Amino acid sequence: MSQRRSRLFKPRTRKPSFVLAVIRGAFRMAIILVLMLALSGAGIILGIAKAYVETAPMLDIEKIDSQAQTSFFYDRDGNLITDYKGTENRIMVSIGTMPMILRHAFVAVEDARFYTHSGVDLKRIVGAFVRNFATGSQQGGSTITQQLIKNTVLSNEQSYKRKIQEAYLAMQLETRYTKDEILESYLNTIYLGENYYGVKVAATGYFGKELNQLTLRECAMLAGMTTNPYYYNMRRNLYVRKSDTTDYAAITNNRTNYVLRMMYENQFITHADYTAALDPQTAHVLPESPESRELYPYVHYVEYAVKDVVKTLLVLNGLENTSANRNAMERELRTGGYKVYLALDTEIQKTVEQTLYNYKDYPALRDPNDRIYRARNADGTFNEIEQPQAAAVVLDYRTGELMAIVGSRTPPTQRKTLNRAADMNMPVGSAIKPLSVYAPAIELGGGGGSVVYNIPAPIPGWRGADGQDTWPRNYGGSNYRGPETFREALVRSDNTAAAQALMTFVGVERSADFLLRLGVDKEHINATPFGVALGSSGITPVEMAVAFGVLGNGGVYQAPLTFLGILDDDDQVIYDAHANQARRQVFQPST
Repeated sequence: MSQRRSRLFKPRTRKPSFVLAVIRGAFRMAIILVLMLALSGAGIILGIAKAYVETAPMLDIEKIDSQAQTSFFYDRDGNLITDYKGTENRIMVSIGTMPMILRHAFVAVEDARFYTHSGVDLKRIVGAFVRNFATGSQQGGSTITQQLIKNTVLSNEQSYKRKIQEAYLAMQLETRYTKDEILESYLNTIYLGENYYGVKVAATGYFGKELNQLTLRECAMLAGMTTNPYYYNMRRNLYVRKSDTTDYAAITNNRTNYVLRMMYENQFITHADYTAALDPQTAHVLPESPESRELYPYVHYVEYAVKDVVKTLLVLNGLENTSANRNAMERELRTGGYKVYLALDTEIQKTVEQTLYNYKDYPALRDPNDRIYRARNADGTFNEIEQPQAAAVVLDYRTGELMAIVGSRTPPTQRKTLNRAADMNMPVGSAIKPLSVYAPAIELGGGGGSVVYNIPAPIPGWRGADGQDTWPRNYGGSNYRGPETFREALVRSDNTAAAQALMTFVGVERSADFLLRLGVDKEHINATPFGVALGSSGITPVEMAVAFGVLGNGGVYQAPLTFLGILDDDDQVIYDAHANQARRQVFQPST
């Protein structure tokens, strides 16, 4: 035993090298230092990550569910007239309306393990890190759930803080939403170029199709745009962008083919489906957006209705009627996903439009040089407007519903032009007499047989330029027939008789008050003898139609309605126009 030990342990025959000892010691210290730094760095990283997680915003499901949505206007029979949108054109649809090939296209190219991970795909993150390190690229490793969080709850900030918070919130979301609910929200919010948000409007905008009409290649084209909607914009690449050095069509086609390959490799489609979809002829991209071709129909009616809806939203939200609040409510209308049902009767509207647009006997102007009025636009260009102009309003006086509004004698060529039916308050002349003189006079005790004096004699209170009592002249030199009844004076529209009736039976102040109760804006009433008796007041055609409607409705005023109701994005009625319609008795039925 002692001999074997002596063979294993031999006595040292020379002194150890001092240099080697120093090197060994330094090496050991370096290793220890590196380990300490690594542990310290890991601790710091974990501490920072913990701080980022603790400062992450709460998972606000409302932000995910309440994305900007396009609103829609329908006619009185429920037929769609137009959409009304902001910068984000989005129509929310359920996952059930999205074909499986469309869902699989996005999953295959964006997050192949979507159905198996819990919000974060570690394998994908590591793979992206390795590829980025090897190639110098910046390929992301975000899952569909993370992208949904970024697009709705967080921001596009490029930082580790945002990525850590994104991952943390994504794992939270996975515990509260099913996979189908996450995918539905993602496909409804994803930006796909132009002003298209979500697959529904993108399918309509690029292909003119509903989702269930898309071909496999068209689904792959949409999915391929997600990473860079501008670079992969299919319409621009196929029809707009031109270059001698870049094949833009190939950019879109190659990206689409890559999506198809991912679908095949992940067993979402068969090899036969894959090879057939490689044919570019199986997809047809529209050269231009369908919505860019023309204005929405019934422009003047729709735009007047929009103003009414905005005023209603102000009331519903308890806001003052200020310019800033009106702008805010118009943005809300464009982005709230509302459904507005108008009182519009499209057949009557079309008839009135055709009548005004095609009428050949408009009166000639005294000076032919005034036939064309040139209106300067903000951009320095001019619009040539034919004169004289015209406007028309059709009102159902029994309900107060506005059936048609036409604001010019020529079709509008752009949005938000002058609507003469609602915005033009030129003097209405003798048309005011039944409203401001004779109906009030009868209401206050007169009758159709009451007598006024159509004579050239001063009328007390009717002052001339010199401040003295005088009388108005009858139009066209009509005879002064002496005493005549209300009925005859109204039929002949004698100015002197109307002035007599106003000053004797009504008075200017009471006449102006009747006009207010008939729905005329106070700013449109010239509360002078001449203004209320002979029509120098500038009242709009809409106001005139509503006021005369009172006479046909037994003396009852009903606020005019351009729309019947508003539904929210859940199809719940938030406003019933008839239930909230202002009504008041202005004249007795006998009047």
